[in-house]
Amino acid sequence: MSLFSELKRRSVFKVGVAYLVVTWVVIQVADTVAPQLSLPEWVPRFVTLLLLLGFPVTLVLAWIFDVTPEGIRADTTTTGNRRVIAVGTAMALAMVGWYWTRSETGEGGGTEARSIRGAPLREHVR
Repeated sequence: MSLFSELKRRSVFKVGVAYLVVTWVVIQVADTVAPQLSLPEWVPRFVTLLLLLGFPVTLVLAWIFDVTPEGIRADTTTTGNRRVIAVGTAMALAMVGWYWTRSETGEGGGTEARSIRGAPLREHVR
């Protein structure tokens, strides 16, 4: 059995899409609510980072556990478990690396004050 068909059988794709939709909603809410509650500027980034790190964990849990009418059960077949865990770990490391390099380069918006025309404001020295 191929990895793709096994992922489909275990509903990993459905769980991944559902996680991404819920994550997008949570990030939007955090981005909107944090300034209104006077939370520190890093709170929405931290929420985003936690949700990004939770994605591979969710996929691995979707691989291991099946939701049945009788409840949640661990799948007893071990086909490709190591491969999926390795892929999930690699994805988590890639996401952390992307987040780290992006925050260090200063992408994603600056804190420099701008005038209406878009040029940086300059202090007038007298």
